[in-house]
Amino acid sequence: MIHVIATAHIVKGHRQEFLDEFNANVPNVLAEKGCIQYTPTVDLVSGIDHQIPPEEDTVVIIEQWETIEDLNNHIPVELLKCVTFYHSYWKSPPANVTPFIAAWSKRVAVPRKNRERRC
Repeated sequence: MIHVIATAHIVKGHRQEFLDEFNANVPNVLAEKGCIQYTPTVDLVSGIDHQIPPEEDTVVIIEQWETIEDLNNHIPVELLKCVTFYHSYWKSPPANVTPFIAAWSKRVAVPRKNRERRC
């Protein structure tokens, strides 16, 4: 499974408009071969002392794909949408999206008694 975390920097004051357009497109992306998850998220003010200040003009997109081939097939389609669909909301679309891509072939669980608490 391929996991993608992409940060989109939105033009100041247009995040909700971006989210409305993005959410309208989610069913189309979920219908693409291999798409498991395609979710926009925004910062939450949690009250936790160590949280960095929320970024009001940022959207983090969480994606899951069955294979890297499925993701590669999605990218040209999404780039076209970035240039046409989201153009008025992104700062310098699509270049101002920072993806982080990771893949796991299987999960490894560490028994609770052997876990170290790291803070």
